[in-house]
Amino acid sequence: MKKFKFISIASALLIALPYVFAQQYSMSDADRAMYEELKENNPAELDAAYGESIFESSVGGESGLAKSLGVSGDKLYQYIASFPRYSQKAGKVIGLDQAIQIAMVENGQKPYKLSSKEMVSLYLYVKSLANGEKLTMDKDANKEMKEAYALGEKMWWAKRGARGLSCADCHELSPKGAAGMILRTQLLPIVSDESANSAGTWPAYRMEMSGLVTLQGRFKQCMNNSLQAKIPEGSAEMVALEVYVTNMNKGMTVELPGLKR
Repeated sequence: MKKFKFISIASALLIALPYVFAQQYSMSDADRAMYEELKENNPAELDAAYGESIFESSVGGESGLAKSLGVSGDKLYQYIASFPRYSQKAGKVIGLDQAIQIAMVENGQKPYKLSSKEMVSLYLYVKSLANGEKLTMDKDANKEMKEAYALGEKMWWAKRGARGLSCADCHELSPKGAAGMILRTQLLPIVSDESANSAGTWPAYRMEMSGLVTLQGRFKQCMNNSLQAKIPEGSAEMVALEVYVTNMNKGMTVELPGLKR
């Protein structure tokens, strides 16, 4: 079994200086001090260690997961970095966490709920096995992936909720986009930028939430903040949105656990 290997947060933050400056400037002195401390001691490491402790019993370890995914052991890490993807077993495009649920069932276990502590920790550990691997999701792999990407694009640009905001309004560099600006002391990340690498750095420890959050979990938080109706994790819409964001970050690397304001 590949031992859990953390990507150095310090090395992962070797990014464009203007973005770093804005990110640091957007924090209070107390938050900035905490951020610097957590870069060296990310609390999510404990979650990943817990995920590792239940990995064998949940899915049968690396061999059990590889068997469920239908890949050879030497291709497992690269395959993990290719999600979301179409699953013949599920009959739809799924995220890695849903693939883990299928592996649990095949291992004779009751699958964890997507938002449970157990699943989020296990998901973090499994995805961290691909640390250093490039994100290789293929949005054009088949009809199902093309449809998921099209739905994700629609979700990204759709203005929803009481404030009439879309994902793009806050996270795209456009004439009317707010990406890169500071809103209520928080920097609005440019999701397509390598400095954000959203697909490769979630699940992450969120300082504001004092806990581990997945990418789809972060989508839900954004929806709540913009007064939109929240969409269930694992739904076709949520997975499609993850497909769209992951495509923006294709070619970037998995760097877990992440650390976010």
